[in-house]
Amino acid sequence: MYALCGRKISAKDLFVKEEYSEVSSFALDSEESALLEVYNAISEEDALILQKMKAVFDWSVLANVFHGNMEESISAAKIKTYYS
Repeated sequence: MYALCGRKISAKDLFVKEEYSEVSSFALDSEESALLEVYNAISEEDALILQKMKAVFDWSVLANVFHGNMEESISAAKIKTYYS
């Protein structure tokens, strides 16, 4: 749950695998290069799960920007956010 909220977490704690103890902690809003390092350090199956989690996280950020009104452009939604 921490990861989907944008909080930093370790791969060891997320996947409950001791072999990931050397993998750096990360957040789903980290730069792509940091996440790529994590993807390369974990199993292919866990990397796929992490990619799906990242997609859900990105969707939630975008949904928050639109505030439920998907007919606007991203720019218009961000302007509304700024002025509210």
